Amino acid sequence: MMKRIKILLLLSAVLLLTVCGCKKSADTKPAAAKTEDGEYEVYYLTQDGFHLETEIRKTSGSQPEELARELVKIMQDPKERGHNCAFGSGVSLQNLRITEGVLNLHFSKEYNSLKSSREILARAAVVRTLNAIPGVDSVLIYVEDAVFRDANGRVPGALTAGDFELTFFENLANARLKLYYSDEEGTGLCEEVHEVSYGYGTSLEEMVLTELIEGPEDDAFRAVLPGDAKILSVNVNNGICYVLLSGNVIGSLDELSVKPKTMVYSIVNSLTELTTVNRVVIRFEGVDGEPFGEEMPLADALERNLDMNKEEQNGDQ
Repeated sequence: MMKRIKILLLLSAVLLLTVCGCKKSADTKPAAAKTEDGEYEVYYLTQDGFHLETEIRKTSGSQPEELARELVKIMQDPKERGHNCAFGSGVSLQNLRITEGVLNLHFSKEYNSLKSSREILARAAVVRTLNAIPGVDSVLIYVEDAVFRDANGRVPGALTAGDFELTFFENLANARLKLYYSDEEGTGLCEEVHEVSYGYGTSLEEMVLTELIEGPEDDAFRAVLPGDAKILSVNVNNGICYVLLSGNVIGSLDELSVKPKTMVYSIVNSLTELTTVNRVVIRFEGVDGEPFGEEMPLADALERNLDMNKEEQNGDQ
């Protein structure tokens, strides 16, 4: 038996939770999550990677921790065609315990490798499935022994099914982002289009930067920002996008094998593809003056540089 749940991602939803410090009480868990004795709605990722759907599954456990282990195992074993484990086959459960109503789940380190758009759906699936267990008031996710942090380093904290009510995901919009990553030489830019969903306090400008941090899908392209880069602020005023990134970006260029100019115009050219942005100002936390010297001055707002785009130089390839 299957119930279709249209939960259109993304990171933006839980970013709002984190900023607001939301923590729902136990009475927010949906009454229908547990259908009959021993039956639970278990959430799975659909084949398109953009939705969650449920299956009604029978369990045999009686104690809360025993049930939690069983349900996590069931989440990894969908029965319906087109359903997939929301957190992927590479992630394993290392340990769990219930303390004062909080179910503490310890996943393996591979959980941190989930793309942010996939991770928010994985988190929603886990919380909505396991919060239905009697005695589980909320769910707190760990990666090994550390509390999980999202792509921007924020701790979502203990969550309930109420944090992922279907109405919470309404008004999210889908977008196609034209992004620019480094070529193999680290000196030019190559175009890649990503489809994303956004809303609830996360702007398209932030989504562009998040996708640049997560890196290209094409193995022939290079990332221009390190995976542990943090977006400290991003806002637009009169067509100028002001970006503040963590200072570790500066020291990552040698490891990424990209030139400062490549990294800077990857950001500028990607952001100026948006209709809201004409120019970009980039700053780094704790870095004063010109971090790249005369090679790449950042004092003024930068316009797009089409000469950096390989497609613009050489035509379609």
